[in-house]
Amino acid sequence: MQKPVVKKLEFYRAIFEEDTSEEVDYILYCTGYILTLPFLSDKCGVKVKDNYMHPLFKLIDSIENPTLGFIGIPSRVPLFLYLTFRFGSSYQLSVVTTSYRQKKC
Repeated sequence: MQKPVVKKLEFYRAIFEEDTSEEVDYILYCTGYILTLPFLSDKCGVKVKDNYMHPLFKLIDSIENPTLGFIGIPSRVPLFLYLTFRFGSSYQLSVVTTSYRQKKC
């Protein structure tokens, strides 16, 4: 359940800004993130716009620099983040070891 700002905690009860309350076991406080790439020069071709990296092939490889890849780009969905690490690392390994050949359009 998503609720507004917690004003006060009393044992297992959270009291919210609008003076409602709920009994709680856990509170997840999520602050979000802002994606930046200060370590890359503009020459690499990867840009961030609206918190989205582009242009990337399969959300991993730089289209303009095929030897540049990103594994585990933050995602808003935890399962997708896991899959990005799991399959992204396998994919990138196959690219580096040349066992994967990109099809030409």
